[in-house]
Amino acid sequence: MKSICLIFFFSPIVLLGQNIIPLSEDVKKEYFESGALKFEKNFKNKVQHGKTVFYFENGNRRIERNFKEGKMHGKEFWYFQNGQIGWEQNYDNGVPEGKWIYYSSDGIKQAEKVFKEGKEVSYSVLGEKIRAD
Repeated sequence: MKSICLIFFFSPIVLLGQNIIPLSEDVKKEYFESGALKFEKNFKNKVQHGKTVFYFENGNRRIERNFKEGKMHGKEFWYFQNGQIGWEQNYDNGVPEGKWIYYSSDGIKQAEKVFKEGKEVSYSVLGEKIRAD
């Protein structure tokens, strides 16, 4: 009986110490100590599937990516803390594919890479082609 009472007494303390809150088997959220949302991840059969979003403590998006059965798939965006896109990337079943574009914190395009079947085929900076295979 004493062990049951101790479990009930300490369970709330353990739960309060955790910042990760599984809303269901399919969605997990973590919060900053301030209470602001840190990330939200979607799962299917315990494997990342669907949209995952990370946030800065100010509430702006930090990273937004998509998963398909555990592999990155589709567009991925990284943001500056001011909300401006830092870079965008594309994946096809975990493999880099298509254009990857990099921006300055004020939104000016800085560089671009192109991938085909996971291999970088070109790279340019501010419109100047550095490398093309």
